[in-house]
Amino acid sequence: MKTRLDASPKIGRVTVQLANMEDEFVSNKLLVSDYFHLAKTHPNPKTEDIERIYSEIQNGELSKVLDLLHYAIIDETENEESASILNSRKTTDAKRDGNNEPEKLYDLSSYKPIEHSAYEKSLLLSSLSLRVLDVLKFIHSKSLSINRQIDISIDEQEENLGNIDGNEKNEVKIVRNLSFALLKSEKRKLTSYFDNLYYNQQELLYGNNRPQNYKPTLTDLTKYLITLELILEYGGKTEKYDEQEKQHFFSYLPFSNNYDNNNVKGCCLNLIGDFLMLARTGFKEYEFDYTKKKVEELKADALVNTIVCLINNYWKDGEMHYFFSMLLNTLHYLGWKNIDDFENNFDDLQIKINLRISDLKQRTKGLEQNLMVFYYKVCPAFKKVMKQLAEKNFDTLAVQGQIIYKSPWGYSYVQSVNKINDFTLVRPGFMWDDVKEDYIKHSPDEIYLPLRLSSFICTDL
Repeated sequence: MKTRLDASPKIGRVTVQLANMEDEFVSNKLLVSDYFHLAKTHPNPKTEDIERIYSEIQNGELSKVLDLLHYAIIDETENEESASILNSRKTTDAKRDGNNEPEKLYDLSSYKPIEHSAYEKSLLLSSLSLRVLDVLKFIHSKSLSINRQIDISIDEQEENLGNIDGNEKNEVKIVRNLSFALLKSEKRKLTSYFDNLYYNQQELLYGNNRPQNYKPTLTDLTKYLITLELILEYGGKTEKYDEQEKQHFFSYLPFSNNYDNNNVKGCCLNLIGDFLMLARTGFKEYEFDYTKKKVEELKADALVNTIVCLINNYWKDGEMHYFFSMLLNTLHYLGWKNIDDFENNFDDLQIKINLRISDLKQRTKGLEQNLMVFYYKVCPAFKKVMKQLAEKNFDTLAVQGQIIYKSPWGYSYVQSVNKINDFTLVRPGFMWDDVKEDYIKHSPDEIYLPLRLSSFICTDL
C-alpha cells in the first residue's frame, strides 16, 4: 500500500489517499487541512475583521471592498521573524554588556537548527495580504460587480462626457445611491494603497537603510498582485452621482497621461516598474512545499496580470520604450529564462492572457493593437535575447533609441551613448529625475553618472 499526499494551492486543501502498488486508489480522499477554513477560524483578530468584511460584501455591502486594503497595508507577517531575531540579539548583547558572567547558555552537542517549515506553514494562515487577495479574486471569479452597474467604457466616457443633454436616464443603470463624498472616500482608499506600496518599494530599492541583496517575499508578491487586481478592476471605471440637481461622472482610476499613482499609466510606470526592479535578484526561497507551490502560482498570476495591465493602456509614441522595456522585464523576471521553456509554455500563456482580457470591464482603444505588438514584436525580441544569452553571444555596440539587455539592470532604453560606451539608460524602476524628467537614476546618488558597459545584448525593438 502507498499513501498519496495531494496539496492543491488553488483550492487551499491538502488531502491524503491510499493506493495499491499499481497506483490504483483503494480509499476515498481524507482531508488533512483546509487553508480557507483555517483562515476563517484563525484567532488573529485582524483575520477575523477581514472575514467579517467579506461576509458583509457577500450580503451586498459592496462599498466595503476597499476597506480590505487597510489590512494588506498593515501586513508585516514576514517581518515578524526578523523582528524576533533582532530582539533576541538585543537581549543577548545586553547580557554580554553586564558585569556578571553569563551562565551556560546551550549544550551545542544537542543543538538543532530551527525548523523553518513550521514558520512557513503559519505564514500561509496568518498572511493578511494573502487573504485579502483571495477575497478579491473570489469576488472577481464570481462576477460580483462591485457597484452593480453597467460600467461605462473609457471610449464611451471620452465621447459622452461633453454630450450630456439631461436625458441620461437610460444611459447608465444605477443601483447604489452614491454621493460625491462616498466616491472620494473610496478613491482615497484606493490611492492610499498605491502610495503605500510605492513608498515601500522605493525604500527597498533606494532608501538609505535599504537591505543588501533583498529578495521579494511571498508577502511582497501578494501585495503586488493586489495592486494588479485593483488596476484591472478600477482602471477606467466611472460612476454617476447627483449634485445640485445635476448628474456628474466620477472616475476612480482614469486612463490619463500623467505619471502619478492616481491613474492607470502612473501605476504601471511606478508600481509595476519598481516591482520588476525588485525582482531582479529573484524571489525569497522557501522550504515548505506548499509555500513553494504558492509562490509559483502567484508568480504565474503576476506574469499574466502584469502583461494585461500594460496592454490595456494607451501609450503615446514617445512612451513606447516604457511599454517595450516593461513587457520584456515582465517576461524575464516573472516568466522563463530558457528559450525551450518559453516556447513550451507560450500557447498556455496566450490562452491565459486572452481569458484575462475577456474579463475586462473597461478597455482602451489601443488594446488589440498592443496585444499584436506583444505577440509579434516583443516576444520574438525576447526569444532573440534568450538565444544570445544561452550562446554567450554579446554585443559591444549600440546606438541611441535601442533597447538593450544588461544584467543587473534588465531591459533598458538607450537615451544616449558615447564613443567609449558610457550609457545613459532609461527604464521604469529607476528613480525619477525631476531635472531630466525621466526614469533615469539607477542609484540614489545626487549626481547622475552614466554606466560604462563593455558588453550587452541589443534587441530588435
